[in-house]
Amino acid sequence: MGKIEGPVYPGECFAVASALHFCTLPAKREQLSKDFMVFAKKAEQSVPYSFSRDEFVQFLMRSYFLLPDGKEAADESVDRHRVFGMKKTILETAIPYWRIPTDEESSIQAFRFFIAAHSPLSSQFNRAKWESDYEELARGRTVFKEEKDLIEALMRENIKYWGVRDLNAWILQPFVPEEISNILILARARSGHKDLAEQDIANAEFLGPFDLERRSAAAKGLAARKLNEVAEWDKKVEKLRVEFEEMRRGIENSREEEDEFLFKDIVIEYDKWPAGMKMALAVTVILNSKATRGEITNIFEGTKNDITDWRKEITALDQSEKPFGVYLAVKQENAVVKQAFI
Repeated sequence: MGKIEGPVYPGECFAVASALHFCTLPAKREQLSKDFMVFAKKAEQSVPYSFSRDEFVQFLMRSYFLLPDGKEAADESVDRHRVFGMKKTILETAIPYWRIPTDEESSIQAFRFFIAAHSPLSSQFNRAKWESDYEELARGRTVFKEEKDLIEALMRENIKYWGVRDLNAWILQPFVPEEISNILILARARSGHKDLAEQDIANAEFLGPFDLERRSAAAKGLAARKLNEVAEWDKKVEKLRVEFEEMRRGIENSREEEDEFLFKDIVIEYDKWPAGMKMALAVTVILNSKATRGEITNIFEGTKNDITDWRKEITALDQSEKPFGVYLAVKQENAVVKQAFI
C-alpha cells in the first residue's frame, strides 16, 4: 500500500482500516476499532460522498502508535515487512501536513507526530506542556532503525526548499531530538549558503560582549527595546543617506573632466560630536585636498539644506518625534573647515 492521495472515499477508508487491523497485535485491535468509529462519525458529517481527508490522516497518525514497535515486532506472529509497509504508508501520507507555518495547528501536530514516531519519550516522566497527544501515545515505544531512517529521509526531503526564517521557527520548537535538529540545521545552512554563515558570525560577535546566555530576562527585554529604538531611528536616517548619495553623485558627475573625486566620504555617526552639545547625530563630509573654497561652500550649504529638509519631513511624519539637533562638519586634510549646529 502506497501513499494515500486525493479525496478519501468510504471504501478506501475501510480498506486501510482492514489493513491496519491485520498489522495490529490482537490486544490493540479493540482500540483501533474504537478510534476508527470515532473518525467515521466525524468524517461522514463533513464532506458529502467522501470522508474528510484531514480527519482520516489524523486517524492514521493515531493508529501508527497501535502498530507493533521494535520489541513487539520480534514476535513470530508479526509480519515485520507488512508492518513496516503500513508505517511507511502512514508516514508518506502525513508528511505533507508538516508545512512552513509554525502557527498552523495541523502543521505543528504533524511535526510533533514525526518527533513522537522518531524519538518516543520514556514512560517514566509526566507529560510536559508542549507534548502533543502523539507523544503521549508513543511513550515507551522502541523504533526500528529502518523506521528512523525513513522518517529522517522524509523530513529531509520535505524541507529541501524551505527558507532560513521558516527553518528557524522549527529549530526553536520545544524538545526537538538531536537527529531531527541536525536535519533542520543542515537544511538552514544549505538554504542560507555562505552569506548566512557570515551573518551568524557577525551577529555572534556583535552580541558577544552582552553574553546573552548569562543575562536576565529583564536585561534581555531592555536590550531588545533599545535595539528596536536604534533600528527605527536608523530607518529614518537612511532617507538622509540617500539624499547625500544623490547630492554626491550629482556633483561628481558635473566634474567629469576632473581626475580625482571631490568627495572622500560622508560619515553619519550617532554618538560623536563636540562636548556639551545635545545632538541626535553627527554628519562629517570629507573632501579631498584639491576642493576649492567655492566647492566647499556649495557642498556645505547643500548638505545643510538636505539635513534641514529631512528634519522637517520626519517631524511632520511623526508628531511624537522629539526635537533634536544635527552637528555638521566639512573636513579637508583632517581639519574641520566648516561646521554648523542645525
